[in-house]
Amino acid sequence: MTEISPITRSTNGATFVKTDLHVHTPGSYDVDEDICPEEFVGAIIAKDIELIAITDHDCQGWYQEIRDAATDTDLEVLPGVEITTSQGAKRRVHMTAIFPPENANKVNYVLNNIGIDPVEAGNTQASESIWEICNRIKDNDGLPILAHIDKKAGADFEFDRNNPIKEDIFDEQKVAALEITKRETCDRDVFSEFALITSSDAHQSDQIGSRTTYMKMAEPSFEGLQMALRDPESRISLDESHSNQAAVTGIRCKGEFFENKELQLNKGLNCLIGGKGTGKSTVVEQIRYALDIPPRVGRIKDEYEELVEATLGEDGMVEIHLSTNKGQTYSVRREFGCEPVIHRLDGTQVPLSIEQFKGLC
Repeated sequence: MTEISPITRSTNGATFVKTDLHVHTPGSYDVDEDICPEEFVGAIIAKDIELIAITDHDCQGWYQEIRDAATDTDLEVLPGVEITTSQGAKRRVHMTAIFPPENANKVNYVLNNIGIDPVEAGNTQASESIWEICNRIKDNDGLPILAHIDKKAGADFEFDRNNPIKEDIFDEQKVAALEITKRETCDRDVFSEFALITSSDAHQSDQIGSRTTYMKMAEPSFEGLQMALRDPESRISLDESHSNQAAVTGIRCKGEFFENKELQLNKGLNCLIGGKGTGKSTVVEQIRYALDIPPRVGRIKDEYEELVEATLGEDGMVEIHLSTNKGQTYSVRREFGCEPVIHRLDGTQVPLSIEQFKGLC
């Protein structure tokens, strides 16, 4: 069995994080579940969720209990609230507000300033208009989001198309995002300028993660959420397929040019920056060499072979770590002049040729 050393990283770079930004706990008046905070956190982690917002109805609810229970985990918990507004047709429109952890006390502050008494949650509603509530939230460093707009108590569902209130609140300058429950809502041109997210609106722990949004950020955090909502086209995805793509996640080189060097790569975009002769092309060509993907054009192929020989040398070796579309990571190691050899990270050799292996990725 061959010993495979992990390729260490100094930073992950930005990756897609699985989020659920609308979750209710037993701290919400309309949740009846016998569960402790630790079990609740366990249910979240079981769904591979890394960033969650606690949005109990018209109160701060169990935010602090859930955050405390998640202290020794990788789960980031954000304070929030689901607000019952005073506007709507058959039902009052709901919206959520999410705050940075250091501003958790702003939840009750905002509620009190818009006329909601958290102690009376379930029997109260805001006294201010939706756009005034948005301003209150933003003035306290929060993110105002129109909740489940395409179902009951949602802003799009409750207001007629030409209602002036609807025209007023559907303004990308006023709200940070629109929460949708139906994928076809994404196709409507009227919402094309907004950040669109999906969340579970869970009222039981087994509903958590039933709808999620993937957001690209350096680490799960309120700041990462802010940045994703400002750049939804490149940082927000409602589809998990992006996380199921094969990717080279690291390279280790030993040779004439790089002597025992390793480089961690991100599953997204990687930029190699440097002057002429610093090794940018060498990194790319050594990855090609490890995977046995030579150029097809004659002149370029000759240059590639010369570069590999010059940078690796007779005793050189290149090893890459590759994550497959099924989430498994393998080592592909190739010594100069030899065929690539594939191992699992536990050191077990995989009895496949490199072409067979690439076909499985």
